[in-house]
Amino acid sequence: MSRIIPLIVAIIGTYCAYQGWFQYGFWVNKGPGGGFLPVIIGVLCALLCIYEAIKNTDTSVRFERKHLFPIIATILLFFAINIVGMIAALGLFMIAWLFFLEKFTIYRSATLGICTTGVIYIVFKLFLHVPFPVGYLGI
Repeated sequence: MSRIIPLIVAIIGTYCAYQGWFQYGFWVNKGPGGGFLPVIIGVLCALLCIYEAIKNTDTSVRFERKHLFPIIATILLFFAINIVGMIAALGLFMIAWLFFLEKFTIYRSATLGICTTGVIYIVFKLFLHVPFPVGYLGI
């Protein structure tokens, strides 16, 4: 199991590099294109994960049920983005993560989640005008 996750992440990194190079363009009009960072990060991710898979010889790692929680939470985040929108989904994800997995109090989880989501909204939506996915609720 300790080699499977790095290999899966290496495949994902390779796919991101491929998409960045062929779909978005690595270098466009004498400057970096939309695929510049995905190619660099994807290649680095793939190489480091392959190194980790080769280097890791620990066979005593046991798979436990608690290891599924981040995977399930991330899958739920993707579905929540379609329902409530990206900003609200990220806020709810962060609050739930801090409360259930990190064992923060609900007050501290909500404060950190709302403040972080507010900063993301202000920086990316208001200042940089980045379009975020909007869910069925229109948020």
